[in-house]
Amino acid sequence: MSVHVAMERFLQANGITFDAGELRGYASDASFLTLGVPSLLVFPKDAPECVKLVDFAVKHGNALVPRGTGSSTAGQAIAPPNAVLVDMERVGACDRRGHRRGLFKPQVVDARGEPVDLKRAGPDEELYVRVGAGQTSDETNQMLRPFRWGVAVTPSSGYSTFGGNFATNARGSGTPEYGPFAEAVSRLRIVASSERGARVLEITDRDEIRRLAGHHGLCGLVTELDVRIAPIPKPEDMVCAILSIESEDMERLGATIGQLMKRVSASCRYYAGEFLFIDQTIVRPDDPVRRDPVLGAYFEVTAGVRRMVLLYRGRKEAMAPLPAIAAGFPEVSYREITYPQFQAMMRVRTAATGKSVARLNVPGCEDFIVQDPAKFGEVLAAMFDVLAGTEGRPVGHHYPDGIVVHYRPQARVAKEAIEAAWALNLRLRGAVLRPELTTEDRREHGLGLALFRDALPSRQEELRRLKAKYDPANVFCSHLLDPKLKAEFVGNEFRALP
Repeated sequence: MSVHVAMERFLQANGITFDAGELRGYASDASFLTLGVPSLLVFPKDAPECVKLVDFAVKHGNALVPRGTGSSTAGQAIAPPNAVLVDMERVGACDRRGHRRGLFKPQVVDARGEPVDLKRAGPDEELYVRVGAGQTSDETNQMLRPFRWGVAVTPSSGYSTFGGNFATNARGSGTPEYGPFAEAVSRLRIVASSERGARVLEITDRDEIRRLAGHHGLCGLVTELDVRIAPIPKPEDMVCAILSIESEDMERLGATIGQLMKRVSASCRYYAGEFLFIDQTIVRPDDPVRRDPVLGAYFEVTAGVRRMVLLYRGRKEAMAPLPAIAAGFPEVSYREITYPQFQAMMRVRTAATGKSVARLNVPGCEDFIVQDPAKFGEVLAAMFDVLAGTEGRPVGHHYPDGIVVHYRPQARVAKEAIEAAWALNLRLRGAVLRPELTTEDRREHGLGLALFRDALPSRQEELRRLKAKYDPANVFCSHLLDPKLKAEFVGNEFRALP
């Protein structure tokens, strides 16, 4: 008999949507890691259903693991077999019948939580949109666009939920200006636990919000957030630039770009700073970007030579020093491009990370930050030494506090190919995740299953305090506090964590 029989009866009696059985489709998220196949998945549609669910879990000792869209790359959205996986995609994003409505009328508030008429708002006002945890940046931006406003911090996966963005303290477009996602949240509602049942808490203390960000579900079910929005700048007020360098010597290339990035961070303010390596296979021969009169030349790559491209976007006055900075590096070419051209290059950059249905990409050595750009050349040299003869290329972000690097090896959909890709990831991690290179793992999307094992001692202690404060009943993601936690690769063919 299922260990979840009582829970299933409760859910059915209360009209809360659920699925039971061998739910193999939810055995992993985008990480390819698994703790086993879950047998119960719950789809609450709103905060009251979340309260009922948590209340029952506390009183009957059920473990709960929240999940957004499953775009996580570190295993934070997967559950042990005896836990209940809670899909939060519909929370705050449904109509009264429980159907996801997608588009909605944005509720805009100021920093105090007071309603604001966005039509009359000035561009210098600090404003927030009140959203359900299941809503996404893509949906919200679509509704805000007619007012010429948008979400201030938007991860490249704009389809990820706001609850998931907060749980991982995600970064993205806007981070150089506004900081990581935690800095863009002024109010939070969370269904936490007590020793007797559920508690609904509203948190407005910004320091506490920062501490809770990146909790990966340890502290409760986030149901609603006030998320910072920003006016969409007029095209004439913005500058988009593309910088390019090519070399056979990766250490020299990286050292040059690292020094350039340090100067940009010190002298410019920008909304987006991205980079990618261009090789002969990054786009198809018939891709329209190759026919662009400006961009096409960047895809004409000489065999044996690596080309790195940087993309910056910011206000003209804040980016005024950029041309002079680039001129200080003779190896670097500088050109201003249009916003549509910037978007076209960003689409190439997104596909280059592996977010494409045309191939299978195995996560692993991605999302690490090089805190000292002066070490970027050594990092790239170590990476390309390991990557010799493989497909794929690193891409990443330039943030004011460092350089975030992503790499996913591409593999055929075959056991031996995936195993080889995973082995490559492990070699790559060993080569670049070293203290002398000032690298730190998973600053971008969180530590996931390694949350407690790999967190700094100060963060481990903070997580213990937060857990005791918000979840004294210990029903939320307690497995993440186990430093000996072992995950497996999907298929259980080999261990994913040492």
